[in-house]
Amino acid sequence: ITDSLNATKDSIIASETSIIDLTIFDQSSVWASTGAIDGPQQFSDDWLMTDRPILFGSQHLKLAIITDKQKTLEVIDQEGKFIFYITFASAFILISLLALILKRNLVDRIEILAKGQAQLTTGKLQTQLPDLGHDEIGDLSRSFNDLSSWLGRATVSTDYVNDIISSTA
Repeated sequence: ITDSLNATKDSIIASETSIIDLTIFDQSSVWASTGAIDGPQQFSDDWLMTDRPILFGSQHLKLAIITDKQKTLEVIDQEGKFIFYITFASAFILISLLALILKRNLVDRIEILAKGQAQLTTGKLQTQLPDLGHDEIGDLSRSFNDLSSWLGRATVSTDYVNDIISSTA
């Protein structure tokens, strides 16, 4: 088992340049890799250390990793920046989609109302708008249609009365 553990240790150290020592020892062993320190200790502000129990075959061992604090925090900082950029990009896309939906559902319907109002002011009293939904804008379009119908009837009535007056005169 010792040879297998050392091979595992060597392969982990070779793949991770920020790890300065990797010690795998029995639960009852003394912390041997750092000068026979009894158990994990605070080394300095420059190093981070963690240990975890592991099961290797049928033996319960402890994996201890000591790493350079600066290099480890650089990796964490890079990942934090990556997460920030992904979050920012996602928020930008979400806001853009919401703006598109808002334009489609609100601004386009208000533009239809404005075009109908412009036609009504030019004298096209029979202007009718399509049904614009079941909300306040839809209520406004139905009220607009009622108003233009009423104006059309009132104008026809006025024209009819004027025709009668001019024919009797």
